[in-house]
Amino acid sequence: MKIVCLGINSEDNLSGVPKWEYSFAFAYLQAYYTTSKFYKQTEFINLIYYENIQVDSVIDDILANQADILSVSCYIWNIEKTLLIVDGIRKRDNAIKIILGGPEFSDNSGVVVEHSSVDIIVVGEGETTFKDILDLYNDENRTTELADIKGIIYKDESGQSTFTGKRENIVDLNTIPSPYLLGIVDLSKMENRLVAIETQRGCFSDCAYCNYQKGNKKLRFFDMDRVEKELALILKNRPKQLYLMDPTFNSNKKRAKDILTCIVKNNHKTTINAEMLPDTMDEGIIDLSKAAGMRTVEVGIQSLTPEAVKIMGRYRNEDRLFKNLDLAIKKDLYIIPQIIFGLPGDNFNSFLETFDTIYDLPTEELDILILLLLPQTRYRNEVEKYGIKFNKIAPYEIIESKSFSKNEIETLLQFKKIVLVTQPMKVIIGKIKRFASFSYHKMFLNYLKEFGTQCQNYCWPIHSLADKENAIQAIESFYEYFLNRITDLKDENLKNELYRCKRNAQFMLAARYMKLPK
Repeated sequence: MKIVCLGINSEDNLSGVPKWEYSFAFAYLQAYYTTSKFYKQTEFINLIYYENIQVDSVIDDILANQADILSVSCYIWNIEKTLLIVDGIRKRDNAIKIILGGPEFSDNSGVVVEHSSVDIIVVGEGETTFKDILDLYNDENRTTELADIKGIIYKDESGQSTFTGKRENIVDLNTIPSPYLLGIVDLSKMENRLVAIETQRGCFSDCAYCNYQKGNKKLRFFDMDRVEKELALILKNRPKQLYLMDPTFNSNKKRAKDILTCIVKNNHKTTINAEMLPDTMDEGIIDLSKAAGMRTVEVGIQSLTPEAVKIMGRYRNEDRLFKNLDLAIKKDLYIIPQIIFGLPGDNFNSFLETFDTIYDLPTEELDILILLLLPQTRYRNEVEKYGIKFNKIAPYEIIESKSFSKNEIETLLQFKKIVLVTQPMKVIIGKIKRFASFSYHKMFLNYLKEFGTQCQNYCWPIHSLADKENAIQAIESFYEYFLNRITDLKDENLKNELYRCKRNAQFMLAARYMKLPK
């Protein structure tokens, strides 16, 4: 039996950022299938693309392989394109079985009905379910049917969408063989590429905006012996970046320190990326992260409004949060704090208060995100409670709610773009603020009132040459706006520094986005 595993990854146009050369999801699915008696008679073909690929090109490549099964892992960045692809496949091949899985689907997903092209949807953690499906199709003498397999949605003989019941997660993660130690991922081809690894699954938080393994707050860990062997092998092959794919890397501080110690021992030139909770960091983790070559640490703060934090279910120690952030920044760990606008319990003004506090941190970057109403999340299920209207097409962005008007959301989308595109000017903006009588957010909002309509004509992140040119012009107008504001200060040093920061911001933007489609 021949299976095409289709991976459509999100596009990152930053120059020098390595590309995915394999499907992380299918590496683990295939590794688990090595435990099947049918593995040796099963051929896996991995096709890897990016979200800007042409649909017809993907369809042609899939059909050229004459596979028995097409399987796709679906996320917000590829679900719409995936559905176009499978519909196109079905028009040309009525025999191929089409299986979709990933975080886009829950037990009430109607895709198998809405898209007659789809045969099966896998709901939840996929390894065991995927194995059962492949065993069923591989076994000529099978006595089971799809109805006997837990954790799937399929269309029965009457055309009705049928959910077979929840599949419990794997209790012992070590029953999943390592795709790296088995050689399923050819690490010899990953020098200067991107590699990711899971060391744990589950999350003790149950945040209302997140659809990571809903209902599974229990943490499960791969054995440290296995993790150390994987890390040694991965780092020996010198990928450019290693992403620790754990939802909260420092959920167990001792274990996190052991993993970082292993990376320190084995790392040659690979940069490391991870997500951590700032209020549970400590000096030991910070020092080891720096020694291990940690390139970025993303910290999800989301909001500082007590009501918003309470509603989202993100409990934390505020004092430790800022104490640890301050320590990490002083030790030159590259921290990227993240905040979200549109959250229930927040409003336009309270979000801007959060922004002012986070922007004032001495970090080089911050990230501003719009609330997404993801499938399987509490917010998605409670849109009526909070008066939320959202785009029903991925990525499901909020349009308005009881506490955020449509106009306020649209303003914050423009606000986000100018804040992020001018981040290389962050230090000089801080200096200007000390001379000004208004807050950070006022500085940006006032700029938007004066220049926003003619200088916000670009997407962020940058997707095209036109985007880049318009963003560079936005930086120019931002500079002109502030130059006019500080002229009366008669401070030539400040003016010169503002000019240097503007030129640096434009140069960095041009350098980071060197290769772009027109």
